[in-house]
This record gives sequence, structure tokens and C-alpha cells, in this order.
Amino acid sequence: MRSVLSYGRSEIATIDQIRGMLLEEAVLQLLRTAGYTTVENAGNDPTLHDGHSGLEVHGRGGRHQLDAIADPSVSLPFSSPQRLVVEAKCYSTTTPVGLPIIRNAVGVLKDISEFYVPPADPADLVYTRRYHYQYSMFSASGYTRDAERYAFAQDIFLIQYSRSSFIFPIVGAIRQVTQFDFGTVTRNRIKIDMTQFRRYIRETIRHGEHWHFDQIPNGANEKIAAFVQAVIRIPGTLLAIAGHRFPIHLIPAPAIDLYDLKDYYRVRITWDEHSWYLSDEHGYRLFSFDLPPVLFNLYAEHGILTRSKALDLKAEALNMMQALLVTENMTRLITFELDKNWVYQVREHLV
Repeated sequence: MRSVLSYGRSEIATIDQIRGMLLEEAVLQLLRTAGYTTVENAGNDPTLHDGHSGLEVHGRGGRHQLDAIADPSVSLPFSSPQRLVVEAKCYSTTTPVGLPIIRNAVGVLKDISEFYVPPADPADLVYTRRYHYQYSMFSASGYTRDAERYAFAQDIFLIQYSRSSFIFPIVGAIRQVTQFDFGTVTRNRIKIDMTQFRRYIRETIRHGEHWHFDQIPNGANEKIAAFVQAVIRIPGTLLAIAGHRFPIHLIPAPAIDLYDLKDYYRVRITWDEHSWYLSDEHGYRLFSFDLPPVLFNLYAEHGILTRSKALDLKAEALNMMQALLVTENMTRLITFELDKNWVYQVREHLV
């Protein structure tokens, strides 16, 4: 079994790229209970291609390497099958994701959404694959104001974790991984087989503590092990939708068992100077979450959540959030209703 530093198909990567890949794999794992299944390879899907550097998606103008994509387990009527592109960035706490990253995402989304090749035989039309692509960016450090505005205008969904405390152990473990853990570094570049490394991380997360870290360089071995343990300690998450469009990633408290969740909760929004929480009527914290504030206000101003003023809309916009909980045996709808009378006590924090 060769090391991920083997140079047979090596690439030049930065530590930001490696950290972003780790966060992408964590997100893919956490979205399983939200109803998403990782797309592993092209298989018989003509819209995908197994490239030398990873999974590629056909676009109208070319192929795009998109290793982190997932299919929802629940399909909607009157729509082509949906497919989610996941991109994650784990920069330093003072470096938000900027506009150029979102611009690139928009270009990729446009190109892959326009790929369609009709079959030569009309009788095969029903078997032709076509997907309705969605693009979501996940950031450990938030976004710039311009990035949030552009993402809203171009239908790129943004999730951030900078103020969601129950995911801090994962983000913290990723940031502990440095470029010097991989041996020789030239001009801040690491020579590494990223395709093999991603595959190794994905399989390691799935096997958890029963997997051996013999392919990881000694300097990164313990840090990657800590990252994997942080991921598998969170058995799953929920992806809630407010206003039928605004996604909120709910990370469960350590003591919460998703399989024991009720179908309905009356909840409050709480804040402790570090994180947002959904808490039950007794103040018990159920989930942590975060919101890109500028983006939230943009959804409000354009009437997607409500036409009320930004500070006053929070009770109305979050009055009802719903999320799918997908298990092996069933799919359940979990509803969270906000305690409207209580939310005004903390509205000064919702900016």
C-alpha cells in the first residue's frame, strides 16, 4: 500500500487545498442523515467521467473536476433528479471566502447545468440522464459581503461554521494540520497524490477507529486521526430549510441521538457570544448553527423569507423550519416551530 506522498500521480497542493478537502469529506459524511449519498465514481452515468485526478462532471464547454458531489435520496416530482456540488473552504479565522471563489462556482454551475446530449434513438429518451445541479459552498470562516451578495444573485447556497459550536472540534482538528506535517515543502507547496489522499480520507472516516493510518506521513498521522475521530463523533446532521429556500445546517449537541428525535419541536434561538443554537422550551440546546448575516438579509429584502424589516423578520422567517431525517428504514420530516414571543428578547444579536 503506497503512501499518499507517492509521486506516481502527484500534484502540487497548498495547505488550504488540503484543509478544504478534509472539510468537504467531513461535510459529505455529515449530510448522510440529511438524505444525501456521496457519488463515488462515474459508473454508468454518462454525465460523469473518472479522470486521472478524480471525478469529473461533463459541462457544455468541457469537463470539470468535482470530487465532492452527492445525490439526494428523496426526489421531487416535476423535476429532473437533483445533484448537489459540495465545495468547502477551511481558511484561517480571519480569512473569509471572497468573491473570486464564488465567481468560479457560478461558472462551473452554469456549464454543467447546460450539458445535455439527446439520444440518437428517440426511443432511448426516457433513459437519458439529466440533472438539476445545485451548488453549495461550506466555509469555516464565513464570506465577504461581496461574496454573499453575488452568491445570492446567482443562486449559490452558502453555509458557514464560524459560529456553530458543535462543529468546532472538526474545524479545529483540520486547522491543526499544517504544510510541514507532510515533509518537504517547496515555496509553500506540498507534493502529494490528492486523489489517493481524498480516497483514503473518505474510507478512513467510514471505517473510523478500525482503520489504520499507515499511509499518512508520521507528522500528519496523529492529526488526521484526531480529525477522523472528531467527524465520527457526530453521527449525522440535519439540513433545515427556512422560507422554503434558505438552508441552515443544524449540528446536533453531543448528547442528541438523531434517531430519538420527535417529529415536532417548539424551539428558541439562543446565543452565547460564540454560537447560535436551537434550544427547546426548557433551554436545552438541541443544535448549533450559523447564518451568513448579509445573505440572510438579502433573502429578506427580496421577499423570499418575508417582506418585513430585517430585525423584525427573524421570528417570522424562522417561524417554521423543516428538515428531513433519513435512516436506513425510513424518511421522516422534522418540524421546528419558533417561540415567537421569546425571540424578540434576543433580536439585537440577529444582525
